[in-house]
Parts: sequence; C-alpha cells; structure tokens
Amino acid sequence: MRALVLGAALAWLGAAPAAAQQQPMGPPEPSAPAAPAPPPPPAPPPGPAAIPLTEIASRVEQVSQSFGAIAATLQPTPEIAALETMVREKGATLDLELRSAAERIEEGASLDQIDELAERVTVAARKLDESQTILTARSQEIERQRAELAAMREVWTLTLKSARNDGAPAELIDSIKSVRTQLGALDKQLDERFDAVLKLQSRIGEESLAVSVLAQDLRRARYEVSGRLLVRNRASLPAAFAAVESPQPILRRVGDGLRRDAENVRNFAKLQQERLIQHGLVLVAFLLISWRMRSWVAKRRREGKHLGASEAVFDHPISAALLAALIVAPWIYDYTPRAFDGLLGLLMVLPIVVLLPTVLAPSHKRVWYTIAALYVVGRIRYALQPVELLERSIFAIELILAIALVVGLLRGDRHAELVNPRWARAFTLVLRGVIAVMAASLVAELAGFDAIAKLLGDGVLGSSYVAIVLYAAVNVVRPIVAALLRSRLARHLNLLHGRRDAVERFVTRLVAWGAGLWWALSTLEFFSLRAPVSEAVASWVREPIGFGDAAFSLGDVLLFAVTVAAAVGISRLVRVALEEDVFPRTALKRGVPHAISATIRYGILFAGFLLAAAAAGFEWSKVTLLAGAFGVGIGFGLQNIVNNFVSGLILLYERPIQVGDTVEVGSLMGEVRRIGIRSSTVRTWQGAEVIVPNGNLISEQVVNWTLSDLQRRIDLPIGVSYDADPEQVLSLLQQIAAQHPDVLSEPPPVAAFQGFGDSSLNFELRVWTISVDRIARVKTELGIAIFQALKKADIAIPYPQRDVRVLLAKDAKS
Repeated sequence: MRALVLGAALAWLGAAPAAAQQQPMGPPEPSAPAAPAPPPPPAPPPGPAAIPLTEIASRVEQVSQSFGAIAATLQPTPEIAALETMVREKGATLDLELRSAAERIEEGASLDQIDELAERVTVAARKLDESQTILTARSQEIERQRAELAAMREVWTLTLKSARNDGAPAELIDSIKSVRTQLGALDKQLDERFDAVLKLQSRIGEESLAVSVLAQDLRRARYEVSGRLLVRNRASLPAAFAAVESPQPILRRVGDGLRRDAENVRNFAKLQQERLIQHGLVLVAFLLISWRMRSWVAKRRREGKHLGASEAVFDHPISAALLAALIVAPWIYDYTPRAFDGLLGLLMVLPIVVLLPTVLAPSHKRVWYTIAALYVVGRIRYALQPVELLERSIFAIELILAIALVVGLLRGDRHAELVNPRWARAFTLVLRGVIAVMAASLVAELAGFDAIAKLLGDGVLGSSYVAIVLYAAVNVVRPIVAALLRSRLARHLNLLHGRRDAVERFVTRLVAWGAGLWWALSTLEFFSLRAPVSEAVASWVREPIGFGDAAFSLGDVLLFAVTVAAAVGISRLVRVALEEDVFPRTALKRGVPHAISATIRYGILFAGFLLAAAAAGFEWSKVTLLAGAFGVGIGFGLQNIVNNFVSGLILLYERPIQVGDTVEVGSLMGEVRRIGIRSSTVRTWQGAEVIVPNGNLISEQVVNWTLSDLQRRIDLPIGVSYDADPEQVLSLLQQIAAQHPDVLSEPPPVAAFQGFGDSSLNFELRVWTISVDRIARVKTELGIAIFQALKKADIAIPYPQRDVRVLLAKDAKS
C-alpha cells in the first residue's frame, strides 16, 4: 500500500511541471484546433506460426509436391549447362587464345591482325556479358528458393514443437520429422547449386577481366602501330633475297603455320557446331529454292516468256545456292577466324567463276577471272605468312599483276563498258587512283616499308575482291526478284498490277545500294579506317547543338527524320494494300473501307511520330509545360483548325459524305474526291477542284445526291400543240423512256400531264438512272428521241403565242 501511494505521488510530481510548462502566462487566449493525430505505424507482418494439427496431413502432401517442383529446378538449365561446358572446354582455349594474342602484340602485329584480334575480343566480351546476365538471374532465383525453404523450415520446426506439446500421435510426429529431413536435404542441394553458380560467375568474371585488359592492350597497340606506318620495319626486298636462308627451315615454318590454321579451324568447328549445322540447313534451303526456280524458269522459257539476261543464273542452281549460303555467313557466325574466312573465300571463288560468264559480256570475263585468280594467290600468300621473304615476294607479284590489269582496262577503254555511261569519267579517275595507290604500295614493299605497303595494297585488293563477290550476288538476286514478282501469288495481288516493273526496279536498286554500302564498309575495314571513321561520325552526330535544355544533336534530327519518313512510307504502303487487295475482297458497306484505311493510316503516322520523338530523346514534360503556357493563345489562334479537325473525324466515322458522292454545298456542286483530316476536295463538273473546310460540310446544309444509293431522277418538260392527242403523247413518252438503256425500269418512268399552258399542253417525263456521271448525256439523248418521235407523229411543238392589241389615240383616229 505504501508503494502504491509513493508511485502515485511520483506520477503526480512528474506530470505537474509538464502541466505548468504548458499553462499559458497572462490572459487566456482562444485555443487553436488540435492537429490531426498521425496515422498509426503499419503493423509488422505476422511471424511464422505452427500448423494446426488438423491441417498437418494435407500440408505434408502439398509440401511434398512443392519439393518435387523445387528439385526439378535444381537441374542445370540448358543455358547454364552450356556455360559449364564452355568454361570446362573453352576455358583452356580462351586462355590459349589470349596468350597467343598477347604474343602477337609483343611480336609486332600489323593493323590488320590487330583489328582481327579486336573483333574477336569484342565478340568474346559480349558473350561473357550475356553469360553473366544469365548467371545473375539464376543466382537470384536460387536465393529466392533458399529464403522460401528457410521460412518453411521455421514453420515446420514450430509445428513439431506444437505437436509434441499437444500430444500428437507418433505417426504425425514422424511425418513432420520426415518433412524437416527433406527440407534439410533440399537446402543442402540448393547450397551446392548456389556455390556452383557462384564459381561460374567468378570464372567468367576472371575471363571478362582478362578480355578487358587485352582490349586495352589492343587499343594501345593499334595506336602505336598507326604511328609507325611510315617507319621502315623490314629490310628491302632485294636485301632480303640476298640474305635468303636454306629451304628446310622455310618448309618447316610453312608447315607450322598451316597446322596452326588447321587447329584454329578445328577449334572453331568444335565450338560452333550448332552454327555450322544451321549454315548447312541454310545451304540446303537455298539448294531447294534454286532447283525450284530452275524448273520454273525452264517452264516460262517453253512458254516464250523470259526474265532477262540474268535468268541464265538458274542454269547453275548449285553455284547460285552456294554463293547465297556463303554470303549470309556473317549473319550466322558471331566471329570466324582468319583461316576459316579464307576457306569460305576460296569456296566462293567456285560459284563466282561459274556464274559470272552468264551475266557478263565476253570482253569482261577475263577481267573478273584475273581478279578471282589474284584472290586465290592472296590466300596462298596468307598461308605463307611465316616465311617473310616468300610472302613479300608473292605480294609484290600480286601488285604488279593488278597494276597491269588496270592499265590494260584504261588503255583499251574497256573499263567504260563496266559501268553506266554517266559514271564512266568518275570510274576512270577511280582506276587511275587505284594504279597510284598500288604503285605506291609496291614501291613501299620493295623499300622495306611493309606496314604501309600491306595497308594500301591489301586494302585495294580486298576491296576489289568484295566488289566482284557483291556484283555476282546482285546478279543472282535480280532474277530472283523478277521471278517472285511474276509468281502465281504475285499475280493475284492487285497491288502489283501495273506496278510490277516499277517494284522490280526499286527492289533491284535497293539491293544494289545495299551492296554498295557493304562494299564501302568493307573497304574502310581493309584500310583499317572503319573504327576511327565510325567513332568520328558517332562523335559528330552526337555533338549537341543549341544551348541549355534546348540542345539537340544531328543524330537526333536524322533519327527523327528517318523514323517519320519510314512511318509515312509504311502508311502509304498499307493504304494501297488495303484499298487494292483487302477491301475489294470483302463485303463492306460503302464508306467503311475509307474510314478503316484512314484510321489505320493516321494511327501509323501518329505512332511513328511518337516513336520518332522517343527515339530522338524528346522530353514530353517540356511539351506539357509549353502547352500549359501557350494553350490559351494557341486555342484562340487554331480554333478553326481544331474545328475542321474534329469535323473531319465526324465525317470519317459518321459518314454523311463519302468519297465518290455527288454533293451540293451552297452554289458548289460536284463529286467528292478526297476527305482529309482538315479539308475535303470536291471536283466540280467544270473540272475545278475546290478545297472545302470540313467545318463547312458539318455546319452548313449539304445536299448529298448519292448518300443512300446512286439513283437520280431526271425531269424533262415537254409542250405540244392543242391539236395533239394527250393519250398519244403520253404513250410516246413512255415508249421512249423504256427504250433508253440507262433508264431504270424500277422505279418505272412516269409521263405526266402537267396542265394547260398559254400556248401548249404541258407534259413532263420523269425517269430514274444510276449513271450519275452521264446525267447530262441521258437527258440530251431523251430530249432528242422525244423531238424525233413527236416530229414523226406529226405532233407540233408550238411557239409561244401572244395577242397584241393596238389602241390608237384620239388625235391618231382623226
């Protein structure tokens, strides 16, 4: 009791000072409203709880099923299995390649070799990054499964304790223990799998670091080699001949080089088995297509139909298929070693030698055959790289033969036959430049400036080889395009009717431009200029223009323009396809096709504009800010445009007026030719095209003569003399109307007696026609037929008669 009293006193003493501090001094002031109490903090999530005894049996069955699902996920996925195989099999190969690359850098690799290594390093870095992404996702999934198992283990531990306290049967206790045992085993498997994934990540991280270091070394080596291009790095060729060594070491080095290339090709084939199979399937597909095209072309020849001079390509289906399969190789393989590239190039010589005679004039064949022979010699020179003297000698012979070939072309003016006459003069200048470059390369090689000699000579020769391959490829594609445009499927497309030749020229020109772009990029690659040119162009197009938040780059402008142009082109193509191929095959109401076509067209344009703005990095928040600032002014200034825009939408979907309708707006009458989003075009009968704002077509009274149907009534008044028989006149009018081919029988023509005129009996012929564009002609033909019929029946058409009474004045009478 004393403790209670003491506690109450202490509580009162502690509360009194606080109350005194809160008590205001001086006169009392009105109290402010109390601030709302802060919301209570969220309740913590409920912790794990034991499973009730009545639910344990069913939960045991559910947990067993979930254990099976988790155990199934413990098996390595195909991607993880492939990574494990790569690390196990390719790890040593990658280390060997990295060491070999480092040795080649130390030995003084050429620019060409450095670029080749840089390409391999880029591909390897991309694959390692993809592998790390896959492993990170897998490790996160295993972490989630481990957390789920930990929560389940805690729940079943509490359940075991609760079951023991509640005196559960021994069988139930054993079931709980079995679940906990399975949890422990599954957790152990997850730990092992998690450790394996972490080891894979660690190993791939080490390889990524090594590849990154090698990439830096390659950039440094390239910079150093570029600075030594004009430095003499070999003895002059005559001096090298004077110091020639015995043949035995030469043969041994050649054999070592060939074995090294063969080993590289074997390693590549081992690591790229799936890609090689895909390439083989592509070759089989091209073979089937070529054989089918050969049969189709032969059938057309028997019918007297030809595709042009290029159709002779399909007389050699195997060569055409092989050339096509070899050309698509860069899109199948991420990277190919130089030896494998050389093998593909040698294989490509065979179809080119077979196909070029079918598309070239006889005077051109020797030129292309010489270039193909030079390419074979170049591949032999590459195989002889370990023997410096032999490799340099063959290179000099290549240059001499190439110079002789170009000089022969210029001397006989045969080069003018190889290109369009418009480009003959430019081609002459190019060939003279080629001679100058190859001559400089030959002099540099003879003097011992091997680096600059190989850069110039290999650049020109490699560019020529790519040109001949692409020339043959374009001539293979041309008859394929012509055949596809004349196939059975293409003949059923209304879109191509009347446009087949134009489409063929466009596609062929597009293929030629693509080949030209490929040649340009390959030429830059041969001269080791592709990387610096790409970096310079990228830096130029990314350079900001403007100031502050209004800055943009040339790349943004180009990307925006290209995207918008693509959207416009796609919308036009879709519109033509719908109007000429889709809508004619469907039974839609008049006006619905135009509404669908316009909606799709404007939808594509709007989506293209949004995509272009997003691609250019446009910030829509700035648009919102500007719209809020200038909305009122723009609203007043553009209210007519907005009105016409909304009216255009009403015309489009409500369809009170449709394209082809004959309308009358005020004093304007004509045919609706176009309904746009802002205005519509009406062509008058006099041939004038009048632009009518859509707002006028909605707000004003519009007479649509062809809204529900195309029937038009023609009213033709006729007057005859009082001596005529009305029954005979009505019969004649009915007969004339029934005999005219453009007059409808339903509704039937009507001849009506209108009344007694001052000089004639008045009749009117009323006929219906659907020939809206021939109304004036039908009316004319009916009038002529009526006049002739009345004249033949001796029924006169009276002139207007007036009686004139003359009243004389009184003076005049006298």
